[in-house]
Amino acid sequence: MTGTSAKHCMGHSKVKNSLYRNIAISFIVLSVAIAGTVFYVTFSWATIVIVPQRVPVTDEFSVTVGSSGGGELNRLAIPGRVIVIELNGDGTYNPTEKRHITRKASGTITIVNTSSQDQPLRATTRLLTKNNVLFRTGEFVSVPAGGSVDVSVVADKQGSIEQADASRLTIPGLWSGLQEKIYGTKLRIESSGDEEVFIMSQEDIDRSKALVLDKLKKKFALLMDIPDAGFRPKRPYTLIDVAEKDIKVSHKVGDETDRFTVSLAVEARGIVFDEQDIIDELKQRMQATLGPGHEFIFSQTDLIFYTLESFDTTTHEAVISARTEGAKIRSEDTSQFNRANLTGLTKEQVMQYFDVYDDIDSVNVRFYPFWVQRTPMLIDHIHILFEK
Repeated sequence: MTGTSAKHCMGHSKVKNSLYRNIAISFIVLSVAIAGTVFYVTFSWATIVIVPQRVPVTDEFSVTVGSSGGGELNRLAIPGRVIVIELNGDGTYNPTEKRHITRKASGTITIVNTSSQDQPLRATTRLLTKNNVLFRTGEFVSVPAGGSVDVSVVADKQGSIEQADASRLTIPGLWSGLQEKIYGTKLRIESSGDEEVFIMSQEDIDRSKALVLDKLKKKFALLMDIPDAGFRPKRPYTLIDVAEKDIKVSHKVGDETDRFTVSLAVEARGIVFDEQDIIDELKQRMQATLGPGHEFIFSQTDLIFYTLESFDTTTHEAVISARTEGAKIRSEDTSQFNRANLTGLTKEQVMQYFDVYDDIDSVNVRFYPFWVQRTPMLIDHIHILFEK
């Protein structure tokens, strides 16, 4: 073999070896890529945590309450106790409105007779202080000889009498010789001529009537709480309505007084029923309205407001209106979300997907392993959880 042929064979062998090497490298790279893809697809996971939002919902319906549990068609009827009685109550209260009044001062005085004869004094007899403040007696009296008598007096003029010298009062109508023997002393003022007094107002009457009404409601509530062997509710609820029948007030608006009395007669109507019956009906009604994908939530903090619509004293049945305030929330049924629409998405895209639901408060997305940046292509590798 010539040298040229040998060189040619060696070159061809090198090319062949290089080709095999490239094929081997490509196979290895491809195998690694396939293995990596399989690993990525097989071992990548995504967990989507949804925090649903409580959305307030309300409902209102009528209920017939009675011993028979009867009622009109299409209206919920539940058993209960129905009571109607008449109650009376009263209370004594103080007015709150004050008024400044100027009038004639009044009181009592002791008239002393040191003479040897009885002395009659007619009504309106004048008594004069040393500084000329004039009073008049209120009634006829006869002052016994060597004795004394008390008599009511009224100032002759309106206004304050603070300046009056009440140590000794003369009787100008007597003969001057008797004025030293018959005179007034110990003046006791009961009503000054310039003072503040309490006046009855309509606000006082309304306030006092409300207080008496509240006492009657509490009294009736105690009667409603008396156990009934024939009716034992799991969750008893008492609804009371008190209708005013008659009211009497001892004073009129504008009267001057420091005390007044209010008497009230009412018709008290009350019902006791099992609120659990209402709650059970509420849950059924609301769940039927919400449909799949949501659930109705009614907790201890949620409320039911009751209104007495009508009362039949003959059948001892009442119709009440129940207005409820609860909330709806997305149920934990994940079939409501199509996982096929969640494959191959970034965290931001997943959150955008759930943004269209106005009853979802927030979404948190977690990938595994840590370098994964998109949701898996396998829908069973996407977990959806609810956090409530």
